[in-house]
Formats: sequence, structure tokens, C-alpha cells
Amino acid sequence: FQEDFGFEPADKIDVEELVADKLLLDELFDILNELDPNSRRIIELFSIGLPEREIAAKTGLSQKAVNKRKQKLFTYLREKLKNFK
Repeated sequence: FQEDFGFEPADKIDVEELVADKLLLDELFDILNELDPNSRRIIELFSIGLPEREIAAKTGLSQKAVNKRKQKLFTYLREKLKNFK
């Protein structure tokens, strides 16, 4: 298997963990879809590793505005997902 694909398979797959991860991602995507387009864009750009300065340039906001919006968005996401297990 390693010769064909270049990696070793995991010894054991935790199906429950995979299902939990999938459910969490589904919930996260549902929440992200509730956001306004500008907020979704900020989260998208942040998720690919862009610094605030570049996000500001791409969204037409100041870096300070991006920082404040990002903080509010992550607080919102944490609140919405706090009871998710």
C-alpha cells in the first residue's frame, strides 16, 4: 500500500470521530451560509492564511475594521458552536 500511494494507512479508523467531524463541518457551513457576503469573504480569506492587511485590501476595509470584524465573527462562531459535541 505504501509503495502505491506513498503513505501508511492508519492502524485504526475511529468512525465515531469521523462522523462527529462531519457533523461539526456541516453545522459550521450552515452557520457560515447565514453570514452576509462580506463577513463570509473575510472568514474565507482568513482561512487561507491571508494577513489582515491583504484581507483589508481585497475587501475595501481598513485593517482595523478587518480586525474588529474578524474578532466579532469568531466570537459569533464560538457562541453558535459552543454546545456542539
